[in-house]
Order: sequence, then structure tokens, then C-alpha cells
Amino acid sequence: VSVLNWPATMHVGAWAAPAAAALLWWADYVNVWWVAVAAAVYAGWVAWQRWVLLLRRRRTAARCAVTGFRALVVGCGLSGIAAALRLRALGIPFIMVDAANDVGGTWTHNRYPGAQCDSPTYTYSLSEYPAPAKGWSRHFPFQPEILAYIREVVEVHNLTPYIRLNTRVVSARWDPEYLVYHVTMRRHAPGAPPAAGEEVYEAFHCVFSAVGMLGVPRYPQGARQVGGFRGPQMHTSQWDPSVGLEGKTVAVVGSAASAIQLVPAIAKAAKHVYVIQRTPNWVLPQDDREFGALWRWCLATLPGVAAVLRQVYLRASDCRHYLFLRSAHGVVQQLLKWRCGRCIRAHVPDLAAHLTPTYAVGCKRVLLSDRWYETLARPNVELLPCEVKEVTAHGLRCGMPSLRALPPHLPGGQRRTTSPPRTGSPLRSPLLSPHALGLPPVHQGSLLSPRNASRERMGRGGYSPSSMSDTAFPSSPLRRRNLRSASPPAASPRVTFSPSLPAPPRPTLRSGGLGAPPPPAEGAFSTTLRALMPGLSGGWEPGRYAPPAGGSPPRGYAASTAVTDVVADVIVWATGFDPRATCLAPFQLIGEGGVTQDQYVRHNGAEYYLGSMMPGFPNFFQLLGPNSALGHNSVLAMSEAQLDHAEALLHYLHHHNLHSIAVKANYTGTYNDSLQHRLAQSVWAARHGGCSSWYADEATGKVLAMWPGTVAEFQERCRAPVDFAHFAVQ
Repeated sequence: VSVLNWPATMHVGAWAAPAAAALLWWADYVNVWWVAVAAAVYAGWVAWQRWVLLLRRRRTAARCAVTGFRALVVGCGLSGIAAALRLRALGIPFIMVDAANDVGGTWTHNRYPGAQCDSPTYTYSLSEYPAPAKGWSRHFPFQPEILAYIREVVEVHNLTPYIRLNTRVVSARWDPEYLVYHVTMRRHAPGAPPAAGEEVYEAFHCVFSAVGMLGVPRYPQGARQVGGFRGPQMHTSQWDPSVGLEGKTVAVVGSAASAIQLVPAIAKAAKHVYVIQRTPNWVLPQDDREFGALWRWCLATLPGVAAVLRQVYLRASDCRHYLFLRSAHGVVQQLLKWRCGRCIRAHVPDLAAHLTPTYAVGCKRVLLSDRWYETLARPNVELLPCEVKEVTAHGLRCGMPSLRALPPHLPGGQRRTTSPPRTGSPLRSPLLSPHALGLPPVHQGSLLSPRNASRERMGRGGYSPSSMSDTAFPSSPLRRRNLRSASPPAASPRVTFSPSLPAPPRPTLRSGGLGAPPPPAEGAFSTTLRALMPGLSGGWEPGRYAPPAGGSPPRGYAASTAVTDVVADVIVWATGFDPRATCLAPFQLIGEGGVTQDQYVRHNGAEYYLGSMMPGFPNFFQLLGPNSALGHNSVLAMSEAQLDHAEALLHYLHHHNLHSIAVKANYTGTYNDSLQHRLAQSVWAARHGGCSSWYADEATGKVLAMWPGTVAEFQERCRAPVDFAHFAVQ
């Protein structure tokens, strides 16, 4: 009963009765009548719930036909389609608008190579249509399959007449006299800029914002002159398929969710790929696989199989919520770190110091990939652990970290590994100094890896094309000629290295740690676990030990203020999205008293009720708003739960001949205080997780994005009987 509680699809009642009859026959055969009685009672309960829901929706539809109640859905992604299906079931007239020229939402914009869903197919689907007609092809579908599924849902449910594409909502103002939103929209021709379209004015009684959490591209804050690059550059959410990457040098800025999918997809075609990584991420195996023909036929043909699997996977995924609790930071954290470290040591043991995060698993988004570390081991892929400082005409200018691990052959530096380096491949480390490589001093930013140095000596595949002169690029990190005779400009600062360093011996791997102070004492079980799993005691943790004030860095680390230039043919920004889009709708929203949504968020700190409603904004529902994101399950279950709550409120309005409803401020504050109290004990809090992410507000420290509980808990809150004393109605 807990698995199938409150079936979300209309066809569940159709297969519940035959299933109960089959169980009745089976129970009679084995003489176990209590199973039959339980199945019959549950089937009757399901039928009763569906009948009551249908009656309630028919009453709401009849009331809307009399009052002329209309709704607007902004966004044609999966959440917007779910809202449209719910409104049509209620009988409320509606229209859907989207600024793109196709349905799909984020899967229309994110068309970069390798784009893939990181939630299982069973959970990343709508309850009204849990699987496409031909069934899902794999456990984690790629972008073309998901986009085809969305188009199929629109076609099967005949939503095309309600959709207006190439239409952008400019503003929505609440009218307290007529109790409607006056919405300004701008229509434009396909491919034309939105500003060139014509404005349209319409009135709606209810507005649903279903534009998703992350849709506004973000670029590094420190990067200047983003538009000064002479070659093509693009964000992963604004991919230009006309730009060919075959035989070109590509600089990918970022190493998070988009980058770990993009880089493996383009590494085979590109001549060279540079991955600019500011902060490492925890990357766990994805365990992706394709489905067989028989299983696909079962998903597409047998009624209820996909719906049951969806509920089972949602409940099973809720078990991973334990990872994000502070009380789980002992054994669970160590097990996940060991698993991630094992993958690193299996493919790129020499880059382990730069790929191993120092914060807790889950503080930032946990990434899933089966090809990321394998791709970093390719000879044409280079990892540069630095931060973009400036965009130049021919590439990027990056600043190296202020604290870096020394190579293993320098005094005080050792690297731990469990496997020898690849035969014929020198030890890779993008932060080796010219002195360590046996090279003379060169220009500012000349931090070369042994592999890059060998490329320079062989004259192939460097950062800079051979046609570019030295005078044009005085700070270029790699040049094909005259490395030994080059001298830096007088006005350019140089990277200095200690003259007391001895001549570097031949690079060899040595076991043992960096010699840094030992970590804090742990419990007996964790100590035993570390003894059984050597990977947990890795001797390198970059950034964990800061140099003492006025003193030298700890053993195994060296200070560096180097700046290096990366010359590339194409720049790809895989830097994610603006987290403020989680709190704000992509249009100007004006509520009661002329207060805008931006003013409310700045004054109250993005306090929403159930991540959907705000005080002073009647009949406005934002799907997947603040504190509704997840780190362990599918967000589509959260948006459908928010629609359950919105449906209950709209039914109350029409049943009592009311016109508007808004949550009260004091109730919203109490609700958010309880959320923040729970979130303060989670891994997302900076004091527990040890990192800063878009989940939390940097100024206040409040976690504004994540839901602290499970999907089942959120569904229970949204579907519980509503106490309308906490709502203002008119």
C-alpha cells in the first residue's frame, strides 16, 4: 500500500480491479483468503478515490464555465505540461506560452553533445504518461529521447491547441479591483529577437510559472571581456550546432554536471580539449545501461508496469536522503569517498590530488558518470585546475590556485597511488614548475605538465598555433620555438621559485602521504573502515591545510600566484546557471500594493510556502521554487505534489464562490523557520559540508534551494487537508 499509495494515473483503476481478481483466484487456489480480502479492499479504495476526484473536478469545471475563470501556464517543459494536464482535468480554461520555438523547456535549450538525464527514466516522467509508446531505451536517457517523449505527451494529450510558442511574458500585474492578473506578452517570429515582436495584453485569474529552476546561463564573476574572444564561444544551454569541433582546440570552462557529459562526447572529435576546473566535484559511477527489447515491450504494453516502477523507484530513491543528514557523515561519507577514489585511482591516479574534493559528499551536487575519469586519461584531454580571470582575443587567462600540491619528486612532496603510471606516458600534473621539468625560466604563467613539455619539444599540439608570434603573445604559456632563448618583458612579473631546490631527479612514484598533519580523530568504526579500505586514507587533500600566517606552507604544498594563458579555437562555458532563477520568475511580477517579486525576495529572503506561494501574490503558483530542489530524487515528483496543493486550493475557491487565495505572511514565516532549522543540520550548510554552493545564500547562509526531507514527506504535506485559516481569500 505504501508503494501504490494514491495512484497518480487515471488508468490505475483500470488495472487495479483485474489485478484484484487475479489475486482472488490465486488466493482461492492456495487457500490464503486474507491476501484476497486485502487486495479487494485496496481496489475498492482506489476506485472510490478516483470517483471522488472525478466528481470534484466536474464541479470545478462547471463553476469555471459560469465565472469565466482562466489560467496562464508560463513554460512548456515537463512541469508546464503537468500543470496543463491538471488544469484540463479540473475543467479550467488555460493557455501555455513559451519563448522558445518548440516544447521541451530545458531539453529544448540544452542540446549540447552528450546531454543526458541524471535521474532514472522511471522517475523522470509524468505520472499521467510514465513511459513513451515504444518504452524507454536506457536507464538514463539522452536529450533526444527525452525531447521526443515530451513531444509525444503533447501529441497524445492533444495540448497543441493550447500552446503559444515564440511568446515571452514581459510582466504580470495583479488588479485588486477585478481580481485578475493583467499580463503583457510579446510575440516574435521564429528566430527573431524577442524585442522585435508585438505586445499582447490579456487578463488571467491564475498564473503558473513553470520555467524550471535553472534556465539563466551564468558566467564566472571574475571573467572580464567575455565578448572579446575572436573565435566562437557558447554556453552549454545555448549550443550552436553549426560550430564544428573536429580538429579544433576546445577550452571547456567548468567541470560539473554539464562538463562531465560534454567532454566525453567531444573528446574523440576535437584535436585537444582543455578542462578548466575551479573546484573538483564528487563523481560516482552512473551504472547506465540499455534496456532489452523484451523489457521495453513490457514498459510500453503491459498496463501499470511503468506506473508501478515509477512509484517503486521514487520510494527507493528516498532512501538516499540519509546521505545529506549530518548524522550520516561517518560511515556513509567514507564509503562514498572510497568508491569515488577507487574510480580516480583506476583511470587517472596522477590527477587524484586535483580531482579529490575536500568537502563532504552532497555539499555540492553529486555527479554521475561512467566516462568522466576515463576521458581525462585520454592523451588529447588536459585538466587545468585554475580559475578564469579574463577572456582574451585568443583564449583565456587563468589564475592558478594560491595553494598547490608539490610534485612527488620535489622536497616535501609525495603522491599516493595504488597503480603504476601508464607505460610510455610521463607523470601528468598540470602544475609542475619549469624548474621541476628541467627547463629554464620562461614567461609569466609557464606552468607546464611533463606531457605538455614533451609536446613542445616534439612541436605538436601546443596551446598556441605556430603562426602566432612571440611578441603578440608575451604571456602565452606554451610556444613552439625559442623556449630556451626567450626572456620575459621587463614590465611583466615573473613566477619565482626557490633557488635552493636541487636538480630534479627522474620522476618516480612513491607511496605515502604528503606529510601533512593527520585528520581529526574518528570513531573506532571509521578507523577500522580506513584500515580495510586504503583509499580512504589518501595522503593528499588539496586546500585542506592552509599555510600559517607569516609562515611557509605545510609540507607537500607550495604557494603560487601564477597566471597562465590558454589559446583555443572554441570556448565552451559549462558554468551552470544563475541560482536567482530559482527564486524569481523570468518576468516582472507585481502583486498587492505594487510590490514586485524581486522586492519581496530581497526583503524576506525568498520565503515561499511549499516552494510555490508567496504572501501578497494571490492565485500565483511557482513550480519548483525555493526549497523544492532535491539531491537524491526526481524533481518532477515535487512539481506534481505542488500541483496537488494548487488543485485543492482552486477547488476550494470554486466550491465557495471565491475568486482569489494567498498564503498569509506569518504562516509562511513559521514554515520557513522550521525548514531552516532542519537545513542547518544538513550537509548543505557550509559549517557542516565544508563548501559554498548555489544551494545557500552567501550573505545569510540560509539554504534556499533544497528540500530537507524526502519526496514522500513533501507529497504528504501537499496532499494533507488544507487549513484555510492560514490563507487570505476574496
